[in-house]
Parts: sequence; C-alpha cells; structure tokens
Amino acid sequence: MRERIVVGWDIGGAHVKAALLRGGAVLDAAQWPCPLWQGLAHLDAAIALARARWPRAFTRSVRHAATMTGEMTDLFPDREAGVAALTLRLSEALGPGLSLYAGELVFVAAPQAPRRWAAIASANWQATAALLAPQLG
Repeated sequence: MRERIVVGWDIGGAHVKAALLRGGAVLDAAQWPCPLWQGLAHLDAAIALARARWPRAFTRSVRHAATMTGEMTDLFPDREAGVAALTLRLSEALGPGLSLYAGELVFVAAPQAPRRWAAIASANWQATAALLAPQLG
C-alpha cells in the first residue's frame, strides 16, 4: 500500500508556507514571498514555485490541506470575500483534493469553504494549538 502524500499550506499575506508529507512524515518544507496585498498573481507565483520544487505533489492523488491569514489583506473588501477568493484560486491550482482547516470542524472541502468562512479565516494558530496540545498534555 502506498503512503499518502499531503501538502500542507499556510497562505499568508506576505508569505506562502508549505510542507510536503508522506505517511505523516515531513519530507520537505519551504516558504515563498507572496505580497498578497499586491494581487493574486503573487499567490500564483508562489504555487508555481512549489510545483517546480515538488512536481509529483500536483497530481490528482495528492491531498492538499490549507490554512490562511491572507484573507485579511487589503486586496479583499472583507475576510469573507478573502476566504472565498483564496479558496477559489487554490482550488483552481491544487485541484479537488483541497481541504481547508476550519477549527472545530476540522477540515472542510473547498466547495463548503465560502459557507464556513468565519471558521476558516485566520485559523492557522488554532491548527498549531490543536496539533501540539495533546503532545504537551
């Protein structure tokens, strides 16, 4: 049985961070500049750099999981619009294997993200806490 490959993303307003995992183990992690307030083309460029670094991570069998804070940039009129726009752009680039972290809801599929925008917006801190808290007891 093949081990599942997952790319974890954090879409920030100034940087995109990503980690490539296989079977739950981190194989590689990277960060790319993404001055999102200047336009979505910067997100496209960061994703292109990730694709160049990890070409096999952009096949239909790979899952993508994302958090974000980029919805707060001046590019968007409000956080709801930011979550919707970023989710759409990520879905177009990453495909149907995209899920977004939504706090207590855990992960939601991209099509449900606009309805769950309040839980998704800036939930990266909660994802970190949820991962670490059980380990620290």
